Amino acid sequence: MSLSTEKEMQISIAIGAINIQINRMKKGLKEITPRIEKLHRDGFHIEAVIVNGQLVEHALKLTLRVFQFKRMIANILNLPDPYKGKPSTEGFEKKEMGKLIDIFKKIEGTSDLTKELDNFKDLYRNDYVHHIFDGSHDLKEEDQKAKQYLSSFDFAGMVLGIVSVHLRVQQEVNQLLARHA
Repeated sequence: MSLSTEKEMQISIAIGAINIQINRMKKGLKEITPRIEKLHRDGFHIEAVIVNGQLVEHALKLTLRVFQFKRMIANILNLPDPYKGKPSTEGFEKKEMGKLIDIFKKIEGTSDLTKELDNFKDLYRNDYVHHIFDGSHDLKEEDQKAKQYLSSFDFAGMVLGIVSVHLRVQQEVNQLLARHA
């Protein structure tokens, strides 16, 4: 079955947008990783955790966008919703990290990665985002906790795990497109 020109154009535009985002993510990772490592080496552990948190959030948003893309492609091709019964990804760009992790987990299911994300959410959200600026915690103690956290937690592995889910879903989209080209 051949796709209409309009559908081909919709798909082409969506693929182009996803590819631009992937290339930006690669560029951003390449540029920011040495800076995060420098923060950690220079003793700015809290700051390193916060920046790593933003990196995790960005990877989650990019992956939620590809889930959204797969759903859109299925709709364009008049196929069943691949995420029927799963939460919508609409409006995820404005959601906080905890909500992003919840959506990701509900779509992906429970895995070692989603358990890691939950653990990160609990520590990161509770210790660093919600309490670090309210003055109720000793900054030196929090910095030591952040140092231990950075030593025991594999941010790069978690981000790579998220990116591997992204790539898997993108391959699934490519397979859908190949079958309907």
